[in-house]
Amino acid sequence: MSEDRNFDDLADRFERRVHRSLKGQIRRAVLARDIEEFCLRHLPDNAQILDIGGGLGRFSMMLAAQGRGVLYNDISEAMCAKAQCEATNQGVEHLISWHVGPYQSLLEGLEHRGRYQLIVCHALLEWLAEPEQLLRDVHSFCMNGAYLSLCFYNPDGKEYRNLIRGNFDWIHNRAQYQSDHGSLTPNN
Repeated sequence: MSEDRNFDDLADRFERRVHRSLKGQIRRAVLARDIEEFCLRHLPDNAQILDIGGGLGRFSMMLAAQGRGVLYNDISEAMCAKAQCEATNQGVEHLISWHVGPYQSLLEGLEHRGRYQLIVCHALLEWLAEPEQLLRDVHSFCMNGAYLSLCFYNPDGKEYRNLIRGNFDWIHNRAQYQSDHGSLTPNN
């Protein structure tokens, strides 16, 4: 059985190629707008939030800056260290509870932490060995009436990009395609 993907070896590349890119900035802006419109406006100001697979912590920091209680989680120590450094730079590190480990470890001790009114889970499913299990587990983290912001990789986007670029050989052979181990394109 394969394991959940840990980004310790890709943290710098992920930050550079995804978060600092124009595409990454647009993605975050759209998600922030949607989270505000469809989730936060329906929650109390002191809503408790869980950011599963928080990566570089951009959403944890945004939500903490609004005064909301945030529990950040990521399997990667390198990603968490980068997130904590940026949270310190923004002055919100003390507003976030930090948890390094697989999301499954959050299930242990849940009765002591309580449940959450918003679960943020962006770009995590595709990196899990058993993505369906997260979908079964996520309800354990939710209070009644909780919101889930769930984003996942769209393989059609890669096909569209290759069509635009004229990579017709890739389109023709896509059934055999597997991303490289060091790639930021997921297999799942």
